[in-house]
Amino acid sequence: MSEEDAGRMSRYTTAYEAMSAKERRRVTLVEYRCRLRGCLLLAVWTGPEGGLVYQPSSRHSPLRNTGQSAAEARAERGASRFPSSTRSIDDPYRWVAPGEAPMSLVTDGDSTSVSCDHVRRALSRAQVVEDVSTARAGHPTTRRISA
Repeated sequence: MSEEDAGRMSRYTTAYEAMSAKERRRVTLVEYRCRLRGCLLLAVWTGPEGGLVYQPSSRHSPLRNTGQSAAEARAERGASRFPSSTRSIDDPYRWVAPGEAPMSLVTDGDSTSVSCDHVRRALSRAQVVEDVSTARAGHPTTRRISA
């Protein structure tokens, strides 16, 4: 991802987080939430460039994080923090096999991991694309994910 693309996606993250709940509902297509407490794990929303995937910040235990992230990333952001991020749903950079991307968010080919204190799961890009294909902005589809 180029520096320009990274900056643009960072601005989309800031814009999404600054929206009120009503504004988010107008642009959100699909939300993936924890079944236990309703924690937001991933949201797909309509942005200026089409489908955008927002992943909120999360924390993991240092032991779990050590096994799932690069030392450089841990040093940059802290031992157990994953900052929120936004990416295009069409961006293959974030939907790749382990070892091929510098982010630990990927878990296996064509999927991304989503997590909160209660859930840690792989979510396939194919499932996200299928859910988006039947969703409408203003009437978001909510998928509950179990541990």
